[in-house]
Amino acid sequence: MTKPSGKLPTAAEIIQFLSKLEGQPASKREIAKEFRIKGQEARVDLKFLLKDMVLDGLITHDKAKTFCLPKKQHLEEGAESIHLKVTQTNNDGELLCEPVKAHLREDYPTIVLDTQSAATVGDKLVANLHPINDGEFLATEVKNQTKPKEEDSHIMGIYRERVNGPNAFIALSKELSKIEFAVPNLPKGLKLNDGAVVMAKPGKRPQFGPTPVEVVEVISTELKGTEIAIGIRNHGLPHTFPDDVLDYANNLKAVLDADLKDREDLRDIPIVTIDGEDAKDFDDAVWAEPWETDKVKGGFHIIVAIADVAHYVKEGSPLDKEAFKRGNSVYFPGFVIPMLPEKLSNDLCSLRPHEDRPTMVAHMWIDRDGKLKKYKFTRAVIHSHARLTYNQVQQALDGDVPSVVEPVMKSTITPLFMAYQALLKNRSKRGALDLDVPETVILMDDNGEITTLEKRARFDSHQLIEEMMVLANVAAASELQTKGAPCLYRIHPEPSELKMEALKLSFKDFGLKFSGDVSPLAIQTTLKNARDENKDGLYMSVLRSLEQARYDPDNVGHFGLALERYAHFTSPIRRYSDLVVHRSLINSLKLTGFKNIDKPKNLINTADHLCVTERRAQKAEWEVKDRLTVRYYSEFVGKTFKARVTSLMKFGMFLAIDDGAAEGMMPYRFMTGDHYIFNEQKNSLYGRRTKKVIKNGHTMMVKLIEADAVTGRLTFAPENFNPEDAKPEKGRRGKLFGKKASTKRQEKDFKKAGPAKGKSKGIFKGGKGKKGSFKPKG
Repeated sequence: MTKPSGKLPTAAEIIQFLSKLEGQPASKREIAKEFRIKGQEARVDLKFLLKDMVLDGLITHDKAKTFCLPKKQHLEEGAESIHLKVTQTNNDGELLCEPVKAHLREDYPTIVLDTQSAATVGDKLVANLHPINDGEFLATEVKNQTKPKEEDSHIMGIYRERVNGPNAFIALSKELSKIEFAVPNLPKGLKLNDGAVVMAKPGKRPQFGPTPVEVVEVISTELKGTEIAIGIRNHGLPHTFPDDVLDYANNLKAVLDADLKDREDLRDIPIVTIDGEDAKDFDDAVWAEPWETDKVKGGFHIIVAIADVAHYVKEGSPLDKEAFKRGNSVYFPGFVIPMLPEKLSNDLCSLRPHEDRPTMVAHMWIDRDGKLKKYKFTRAVIHSHARLTYNQVQQALDGDVPSVVEPVMKSTITPLFMAYQALLKNRSKRGALDLDVPETVILMDDNGEITTLEKRARFDSHQLIEEMMVLANVAAASELQTKGAPCLYRIHPEPSELKMEALKLSFKDFGLKFSGDVSPLAIQTTLKNARDENKDGLYMSVLRSLEQARYDPDNVGHFGLALERYAHFTSPIRRYSDLVVHRSLINSLKLTGFKNIDKPKNLINTADHLCVTERRAQKAEWEVKDRLTVRYYSEFVGKTFKARVTSLMKFGMFLAIDDGAAEGMMPYRFMTGDHYIFNEQKNSLYGRRTKKVIKNGHTMMVKLIEADAVTGRLTFAPENFNPEDAKPEKGRRGKLFGKKASTKRQEKDFKKAGPAKGKSKGIFKGGKGKKGSFKPKG
């Protein structure tokens, strides 16, 4: 049973090991020793596996940080039936249940639902239990007591008229787009034009032929303009606030002087906000001054003031529950789905100029080399002295001071910029990854028409705010770790050995030598030695080698930022994780009002939930951006572009055009002049006849041959491509409703200081969008 060194055991193997201990617990170290787990990366993987097994109910975890199998004393063999709730799936895709009655919940065993059941997560069942393994029961459904929500099975798609046979329905989902659906009949009195976007209810799948659907709702007469609605539906984003949440928010009042009397008074400090041009929710303000002591020369005292969302969003309130459910705000071009209602995000919590506002403040002191020497957190009241934009501040830094910046130039902007330069020294010394991959923005007019796609300019003024936010996030994590208080760390584990070996091969292919231990400093140093024409390809190779950043109550550091500890503190208006960190700081430091705020609980579940909502938002944002990009480039089908290879896969390559403004895929079967062999280990393509080698960063001329509005994909071919010469497409099979193609997007993201920030201006209603803005902060 023992695994070779470095190999992760399965959940079943860990259960088998624990069962041999006859009820005695085992520590993570003992489990690692049993399976010969060595190395930091492998130990981190084991930690996450054990945590997942605890969440799945497969094992239990006590205060001594030991693991054992669950007890069975509350459920006995031969019990005729029991009321259960389907709670989650385990790593094997099985549905797990727990007893509904409170007195049965403590120390309940693992209950796996029979695969014959049609139940899903959230359903309540009456079921019979049968012991199958030590500490594990199989639940056979007797009755499903949950009334199914019919709308959950509805899918969005395009209605297509057909001359011969039934009219068709094309699902607007990458996963379902290749499945054949038919519309046998329309509801009585309903007339649809070809191309209308509708919601449909799938019928029973026949043995042969297309799956029938019933049209239940008309969304739009045409596909154009429904991109955001599609993203919301396909990813299940909550986009309207319940009435009780809006009522709660609308009844909140601005703070009175009495509410501010016990706070630190910083209203005389010339603190400012620096945001995008069309921002409305100003959730952070900054200020700096020179600082020196007998031991420190040339240092700075920095203040980062963050909107005190915890003052308004009380734990357990309808507002809090809805914010937790959403997890974060979601940002689309020209439109935002906010985590909090506009009454808070754009009004009460917004640090608007010349108004008193309650804040959570991080006082931080750094030396001339940007090293954090000390810090202090307070609940304070501030009075923003100016609402500045990135462009205005950059103009001032370039020597042309705008009139709005002039009053605070000497007192605030100049020392802020000097402190920023010190922080850059520290960043460079740490070796934090600096992958210059500019973000593409889609600009739209008031009518929802796309005007252009362009790369977002990145100024020193942007980076200044980024570094201030990173510093505050580090201080928050450090404070909570020092106090031993609960904290949702933002962790970024080291890359796996396998991915690092692949990255080293990429470096070697570009004539670069990577030596020494795996560290962001080593990677960053290697990148600096690359030739300019190779950097784009190398950046993509590094991005693919990185792990996904996530939330976790256990700290393992942040690899990308080269930090030992990191947490999200600076954006509680748009991220629930930051609100959790605020509450823990208030409680653990006994700040003003701490008696009304409890210590955060159930952080493992909270972390997992917020990772899910964050990933859900990212996927929705990617999909909407892809669909809008296809809409823009649909006018350029047949045109030739200079493209750069961004990723090589087994089936084709991903290409970027217009300096990275858009990305699409070129199948290898379109490359007809040679037989190309994909080398996965070296991540390169080799032409058997021409000996040509293609790898990331390679440039070529390509033709756009398709802009598919249904799937949101751009497809390219070589410049002189003849469709008649294309090689046959290999078939794919699936099981959902009918035939299905696998269309997984191969993409990773990396943000230096957390997810990109946008601005909230309202909630989604009837498909009409409102403008938002981006704010690159930590």
